[in-house]
Amino acid sequence: MTRLWRVAVREYLENTKTKGFWIGIIMFPLMIVIFSQVPQFLEDKATPTRHFALVDRSNEFGAFIERAVVLQNRKKEFEEVQKFIRKHQPAAETVKVDVKAMIEQLDELMPQAGVSASDISAEDLLSRDVDNMFPDEFVEDDRAYEFMKNFLLGQLPEGAPEFESVRPRFLQVPLPEGISADLPDEELESALRPYLAGNSSITVDGERTELFAFILIPENVGDAVGGSMGAARQGFRYWSKNLTDTGLESSGRRQIAEELRRRAY
Repeated sequence: MTRLWRVAVREYLENTKTKGFWIGIIMFPLMIVIFSQVPQFLEDKATPTRHFALVDRSNEFGAFIERAVVLQNRKKEFEEVQKFIRKHQPAAETVKVDVKAMIEQLDELMPQAGVSASDISAEDLLSRDVDNMFPDEFVEDDRAYEFMKNFLLGQLPEGAPEFESVRPRFLQVPLPEGISADLPDEELESALRPYLAGNSSITVDGERTELFAFILIPENVGDAVGGSMGAARQGFRYWSKNLTDTGLESSGRRQIAEELRRRAY
């Protein structure tokens, strides 16, 4: 046993003298940081706004897709507000947010939603996801959301830089010029295929860009029985140039499924 121990110690000491050993020691934590931070950096800084077109043959369920987009965009912006405040505060403990006053003013704006100040702390306002603190009704309501955002930004110390609104994650755009929503489904899908394949581009605010996705809501989607996610999936048709990015599709299906369940109940 003593000889085995001596051999093990000798091999270890010999390995510590090599460059490869120390390079491996340094690279391992570096690779962990890269793999954990780079995807988030690319999501925040390098990923452009995803433009999508919507045709709602039901003339009512498209509003729920638009609601899902508003919620996603605003939740992303609220998260950036939280990061911005944490970055420009001298210390987290110096933040003295009057949560009770904030909730009281929110209740005046939307008394029907009802939020208890006892469930939220000043630290929560700078760290928790907005949808874990406030109902979606607060986030999608223009006045309530702007109030929440400006209330938090008002906690910044004097001399702090001005917060710049982040670009929206998703943005609805009209169908490309020359393509009518009145076309039959198959013809509409065929006409949009070059745009989703990247062979044709659209114009947004005078600039050429790509169409990320197309959503088609059929006329009879509201006839689904039971209001389940499966029913919404059958009626909700979705095409995208990147099927691994499921944020728009999943949130849209969820909104429609919730409305179908509400109607069924």
